[in-house]
Amino acid sequence: MTHNIGGKLKNFREARGFTQQMLELAIDAAFGHISRIESGKINPTKETLLKIADVLKLNSKEIALLLNFQTQKVTPREIMAAVNYLSPYFSKAQNPAYLADDMWFMHAWNKKAEELFQIPKAALESLKGIHELGFIFQSEFPIRKNLSQDEWKKLAQAQLRHFMSDLAINNRTEEEWLKELLKDLENFPDFTKMWQEALQSKRAFLSEDERYLQINVNGKKRRFFISILNIDKFPRFNLVEFVVKGRS
Repeated sequence: MTHNIGGKLKNFREARGFTQQMLELAIDAAFGHISRIESGKINPTKETLLKIADVLKLNSKEIALLLNFQTQKVTPREIMAAVNYLSPYFSKAQNPAYLADDMWFMHAWNKKAEELFQIPKAALESLKGIHELGFIFQSEFPIRKNLSQDEWKKLAQAQLRHFMSDLAINNRTEEEWLKELLKDLENFPDFTKMWQEALQSKRAFLSEDERYLQINVNGKKRRFFISILNIDKFPRFNLVEFVVKGRS
């Protein structure tokens, strides 16, 4: 537990450009205190972690991960609460959107997303809980038919890089759920090669251009920007929205 907290703290600290000494001064801690936390030699108090979170300006999701390291999947109760909370927004949203958890399993879509991805009504229930990567790489789902091969590859590469960077930042690369997921994804012909290519890529984060996609909608190409917003009230969940940017 302490080692996991230490690894997360180091990732957050370095991402914000703080040295260990700078952070110690900012939270009025003794010399070497941060080093001992990061190396797993001591277990920090909640008060210390909250001070660190404040100095590093962590968002609600990052604070939740730092204070309570989550290695288990979200529970059905957590999913239901997040879906109910987001339901009013889904009913009014003008853009296709879906709800994903902090491991990027998908749990709900609005009508616009169902139409965009051409999800058959009969498949809606069975798709709840599918991973984003599984959704993208399954050849039988219409999302691949609505994209050119280049656009589909761009989407797949972008999602792979985003997923990998999220794993690295949150120190999740050794978790059991990830090992199970990768084993399942190996069943898709395109996945293994693209996963290896993404691992070898030196670019972890998405460029602005990579967050734009052209998708065929009713025979016309529409341009979308992929927006990802963490939900403050439910920090283990994210709202993923395909914001319409006009026709190409």
